[in-house]
Parts: sequence; C-alpha cells; structure tokens
Amino acid sequence: MFRTITTLVALCSIALSVSAQQVEEVQKTLIIKKTATWCPYCGTWGWDFFDDVRQDNAGKAVFWAAHYGGSMLENPTSTEIVSNLSGGGQPKFYLNTELQNVSSGNTASARITFQNAVDTAYLQAPVANVGIDATYEGDLLTVHSKSRFFQDADGEYYLGLYLVENDLLAYQAGQNTEVMHSSVLRKALTPTTYGTLLADGPVAAGTEFEHEYTVSFAGTPVTSLEVAGVIWKKTGA
Repeated sequence: MFRTITTLVALCSIALSVSAQQVEEVQKTLIIKKTATWCPYCGTWGWDFFDDVRQDNAGKAVFWAAHYGGSMLENPTSTEIVSNLSGGGQPKFYLNTELQNVSSGNTASARITFQNAVDTAYLQAPVANVGIDATYEGDLLTVHSKSRFFQDADGEYYLGLYLVENDLLAYQAGQNTEVMHSSVLRKALTPTTYGTLLADGPVAAGTEFEHEYTVSFAGTPVTSLEVAGVIWKKTGA
C-alpha cells in the first residue's frame, strides 16, 4: 500500500514554473478522480464536481483523472494507481489515497470539505518535497528532479514522476459527445508506477536525491502537458 507524502506539479512548457534547484517547502494534496469514459455519472455530477474542485484548489493541489476498467483513456499507470485505491464503482474521489464521501446529493458540502483539507495541508510543514525541471524537445521529454527531506524520517520512500494531460478530446458518457478532458493521468515517467526508491530506513533532514528521466511522447502539444511529482511512503506488505 502506498500513500502520498507530498506532491508538486510543474508545467511542461518553454517557460518552466519550477526548477530542480528549487525545492519548495510546501505540502500539496493529491486529488484523484477514479473515472471512465463509459461511466454516465462520471460525465454528469462527477464531471462538475471535479471541475469545481480543480478551480477551488488551483495552486495548492495536484489533480489526476485516473481512468480504468476499459475506459478509452485507461493506461497501465492509471490502472495500477486505481488498484491501490479502496472503494468500488465510479466516480470516486480521493484526498491523496483516502476515499472521500462524495455523491450526487452532497457535492456542495464535499466541495467545502476538500477545500478545507487542502488548505490545512498547505499550511503544514512537509516531510519532503521534489523540484522539477522539465524540457520538451521534439518527441522527447526530459525531466530533472531534486528531492529533499525537510524533516528526519524513517520508512520506505519512493519518488514517482507522472505525465498529466489537459485539453484531451475524447468521448465521455453523460456528456454524450467528445469533450475536453482535464488532468488525465497518462503515464509514469519512471520505470515503475510508484517510482524510484529514495530511502529504506532512517533518512536525515537535509538529505537530497537527484534523478533524470527521458521518455518519448509524440503527438501532444507541449502546452497541454504537466509533469507531477509525488513522494510516496510504502506501508504494509
């Protein structure tokens, strides 16, 4: 079982918003929507709720629409992420990897719950964070990362780097047409979904790790791409 420690997102564009030399001491929340293109409710109240949550928490959270179950936007990374989440059916919504009580009848109150949780986390000192410098040239995306522990820690920690796509035109049940999908989790940039081992055991505050990955991702406008970094702590078997 993996749970998030901290997340950071960097826009993959010519003018990069985050440098690998700058690891911000902030705690961002990972908000996940478990979804599918064939799911009617994912395209009605679930669609609106995800849009609202993205607007409410912009700059303080990272957003993933993780497709599974035969969705046209499913991929091996999103399938494995979903397999680590509790709760059957869809749409389902998670703060980090914790399932939240969201349904068609309580979206207004759930929206407040999400915003309060994100605001609270953002004010807390992170155990660790990651800075990202992403460059896109031709069909190649190269990501340099620097991870830094701000506090002493003990456990099995991993760095995951992920490609997220916005403005992705695809069919969506409930919308009953092709629409622009946002924050679609597309692929892990690391060899495995949950990333590269940073530490297994005690790790001292101030410890840093640097990594570089290059992947091919052709046919997508660079302005539609984001790179998200997540530091995971493995718990249990």
